[in-house]
Amino acid sequence: MKPNRNRLIFVCLKWLFLFSMTLLLVIAAVYASVTSWLSQMLYRPTLSDFLQYEEMIFRDNYQEIPMGRFQDCQFVVLDRDGEVIYQSNSDVRSHFSSVELQCIEDYNTNSYLAISRLKGKKGQYDGYYIITERNFENGYETVSAYCVLDEEYNIIEGNLFSGVDSLTETEINFIHGIYSKKYFVSKYTYQNVKGEDRTLIFYSPRTTLRALGAAVDNGYRVWFFFIPACLIVLAVFGLFIGHQVKRYLRPLNAAILGMPQKQQIDLENYTGPREFAEIVQNFNLMAEKLEETEKQKEKLEEDRRRMLMDISHDLKTPITVIQGYAKAIHDGIVPAETVPQYIELICRKAADVSSLTNSFFEYCSMTHPDFRVEPIPCDLCEYLKEYLGEKYEELEMAGCDLTVEFPEQEILCSIDPKMFRRIMENLLNNSMRYNPDGTEIFCGLEVWDGQAVLTVGDHGVGIPPEIQDTLFDPFVVGDSSRGKKQGHGLGMSIVKKVVEAHGGSVHLAKDRTHGLSVEFRIFLPLADSSLSEN
Repeated sequence: MKPNRNRLIFVCLKWLFLFSMTLLLVIAAVYASVTSWLSQMLYRPTLSDFLQYEEMIFRDNYQEIPMGRFQDCQFVVLDRDGEVIYQSNSDVRSHFSSVELQCIEDYNTNSYLAISRLKGKKGQYDGYYIITERNFENGYETVSAYCVLDEEYNIIEGNLFSGVDSLTETEINFIHGIYSKKYFVSKYTYQNVKGEDRTLIFYSPRTTLRALGAAVDNGYRVWFFFIPACLIVLAVFGLFIGHQVKRYLRPLNAAILGMPQKQQIDLENYTGPREFAEIVQNFNLMAEKLEETEKQKEKLEEDRRRMLMDISHDLKTPITVIQGYAKAIHDGIVPAETVPQYIELICRKAADVSSLTNSFFEYCSMTHPDFRVEPIPCDLCEYLKEYLGEKYEELEMAGCDLTVEFPEQEILCSIDPKMFRRIMENLLNNSMRYNPDGTEIFCGLEVWDGQAVLTVGDHGVGIPPEIQDTLFDPFVVGDSSRGKKQGHGLGMSIVKKVVEAHGGSVHLAKDRTHGLSVEFRIFLPLADSSLSEN
C-alpha cells in the first residue's frame, strides 16, 4: 500500500501555522521595540533629568557633569548679579535682563507665568494678551498678579512687571518656555554649598512635528523589511520541519517494519522532540510487552504439552495394567485361584485413574475464569479443631503424630468450608504420603500484621531443592527421597488456586520455625467481626 503522505503534510502545516503565529508575535514585539527606540530617540532631556547631578551643581563642579547623557542640551549658571559663572557652550545666550529672568519658569517654585489671548467685543481688548502669575498652594491654584498687553506687547494695565511699559518678543517666548526654534528654556534658582545665590538656565532641544513625523515613517518602514523576511523564514522553516519529521520517524518506521521479522532496532539512544520521544518510549514498552507475551505464550504452550504428556504418562501405566490383566483373565490364562487378586489390582488401578481424572477436572475448573468460592465468616480456630478431630484417626493409622498450636481467642476469616477442607486434605495427605511412619505433623494458627497465618508442616524428609521453586506448578512431584508413593502433582496447584480464590496467598517458607523440615504458610485476610454477629 502506498504511504499516505497527507498526514505528514498536515502536521507540517500545523507546525507552520503555529510558527507563523509565533513569528507574528515576535514581529509585533520587534515593532514595539523599534517604536520604543524611536521614542527614545525623540526623547529630549528636561531640567528635572539634569538635576539628578544636583550635588555637583551645588558644589559648582559643573565640569564633572556628564553632558554626553544630555545630548544637544546646554546650560548657563549666573550669580546673584546676573553675571555668568559657567557656560557649557558659547552658542546659547548667557546674558539676561531681570525681566527676561522673571519670564523664564522657575523649576524651584510653585508659581509660573501663563499667557493667553483675549477674545472680547470689538474694541474692548479684542486680540490683546493677558499674562497671569499663578501659584499652587495646598492643592489649589491662585492668581497673584496679572497684566494686559496689546498686540504690540505694550502693557495696558495690571500689577505684573511693575515699572515696565512693554515686553519683547523674546520675553513672550520665555513665558512660553521657548528660547528659539532649537531650544526650550527653563531655570533653577538655588544656593550653593557656600550659601551663594545661583541661577541655572537650562536649554533642552525641541522636538518638531517634522522630526516626529519622520520617526513615525521610519517605524512604518520596518514592515517593508519584516514581511519579505517572514515569508522567506516560513518557507525555510517548512522545508526544515518536513525534513526533521521524516528524520525523527525513520528509526521508528524501521523498527515497526522489522518487528514481524524479529529484527532488533536499537531505539535506546533515540534523540528527538519530546512528542516523538514519547512515541518511541511507548513503542519500546509495547515491544517489551509483546516479547513478554510471546514468552508467556511459549511457556503456556510448553506447560500445555508437558501437562498432556504427564497426563498421558499417568494414565498410560494404570490403563496398561488394567488392559493387560483384563485380557489375561479374558483369555483364561490366569489361574482361577488368582483371579480375585487380579480383579482387586484392576480396581485399584481404576481408582487411581479415577482419582487422577477427578483431580485434573478439579484443577481445570479452578483455572476457569468463572471459578468462585462461597465464603462465610467463621472462627478459623474452631474450624481447624473440628477438621483435625475428624482427621486424627487417619493420622494415627498412618503412624503420624500431630502437634497443634492454636490461640484461645477466635480468629475470624471468611472461608468456603468445603473448599478450605480441600486445602487441608492436600497438605496433610502429602505429609503422610511422602514421609515415613512416626513423622510429626505440625499445624499452627496466629495473626501477623492484620492477617491470619496458618502454618502446616512436618519433621519429615523435606522437599528436594530442585522442585521447591516450582512446587505449586501442576504435575510437579517429588522423587524417591519423599517415599515410594508418588502423586499426580496437582495437589499443591489446587491448594494455591483455592487460597488465592479466598484472597490469600501460600508460600513454602524458607525461614522455617518449630524445627520443621517442611513448612507451608497460608496468609488469609481477617473478616469483619460484625459479619458474624449478623
